[in-house]
Amino acid sequence: MDMSAMRSVALFFLVTFVFFFLGQALWTYGIYCDTPLLGSRELDETWSSHAFTASSIFGLLASVKLYKACARSGSGPTAR
Repeated sequence: MDMSAMRSVALFFLVTFVFFFLGQALWTYGIYCDTPLLGSRELDETWSSHAFTASSIFGLLASVKLYKACARSGSGPTAR
């Protein structure tokens, strides 16, 4: 497999994890604490939602890049 493609995939998965962790931290803080972290509860929920959305998008991009890298090398699900 191409190492440069794998580095790109790894970076996308790392960014996915960071956004998911941020969303999870904001969401957990909103559940257990009465005072909003960012000023209002709506703003906390909005940022948490955006973090989960960014996590989903980067996870999808990483998965597609991984699939394409495996298909090019002949070791993916399309290999026969």
